[in-house]
Amino acid sequence: LASFRRENPAKPEHATDTSVVLRGTDKFPSFDKDGKKHPRDVVLKLMKHKTQFDNEIGQRQGLDHEFILKVIYTSTDDGLASKWVSELPPAYRGFEFGIVMPAAERNLMDVLLKERVGLALAKTMFASFAHALGHLHEQGLIQGDFKPSNAVRMPDGTWILIDMDAAVRIGEPIGVKVLCKTSATS
Repeated sequence: LASFRRENPAKPEHATDTSVVLRGTDKFPSFDKDGKKHPRDVVLKLMKHKTQFDNEIGQRQGLDHEFILKVIYTSTDDGLASKWVSELPPAYRGFEFGIVMPAAERNLMDVLLKERVGLALAKTMFASFAHALGHLHEQGLIQGDFKPSNAVRMPDGTWILIDMDAAVRIGEPIGVKVLCKTSATS
């Protein structure tokens, strides 16, 4: 699965009541269908509820990874499902569902607070976001949680969107995560 930072493996990059994001190093980097090697630096988005996981995965179907962060593998993939929970740091073993994705360099909020953003860079960033949101809309989706922490800069300098668990089809109610629309048993 992944090894975690030695200095503090239990410190999340982001956490809510229903999900947590951990940064790690892929123990077994592999190649995708295009022969491109997966990155060793990864993030794991761990989720407590299957409905949240299903929406995160389902809303990514058919989307272009030029605009939306790709999933390398999930907790339900063959060979991983049986050992997913046991490989997690003990504090996170209650999160039965998860996805592994390439690690971003920084999110937009960090860039705006910690870097000098000139006009040329600002135009590039916001054009990237407009194209990404346009791509979602062409696919009949609304991102549902677009904010500076859900727009990230990848190591190659490209800007893409993350966090699809609040995404909805155009015309569906927006602003309520999928988890809230389901029973407590999910």
